[in-house]
Amino acid sequence: MSERYGKKPVDSVRQRKIVIALASTLVALFVIWAISTTMTNANQIVAKSTGYEVLNSGQTKVNFNVILANDKDTATCAVQALSESYSVVGYVEVEIPAGGSGNYETIVKTTELAVTGQVDKCWLK
Repeated sequence: MSERYGKKPVDSVRQRKIVIALASTLVALFVIWAISTTMTNANQIVAKSTGYEVLNSGQTKVNFNVILANDKDTATCAVQALSESYSVVGYVEVEIPAGGSGNYETIVKTTELAVTGQVDKCWLK
């Protein structure tokens, strides 16, 4: 009979309960992910290049600003100088001490003439 007329209504009620349970589980997992992402980003570092000066073919001065979300954190920032073809021609890591939010200036030694300098990224230690 079920082959000819389809499944019984009891089966559709059971399927509906399974779908509701799966959807509820997915919503709960999403909420857990959202909370953990928010907590992780609370310790974020914001770094922004504020200027640069090409001193000569071997050196570029880079100015940048760092904001640490937590004053107890220490960080390291990667600062690079780029050539006309956007190749990295100089690189230096700058240590940011605890409570070190503020402006920084560093000299990047270069292998050839750079056309720009920038802070690439920062990470917590």
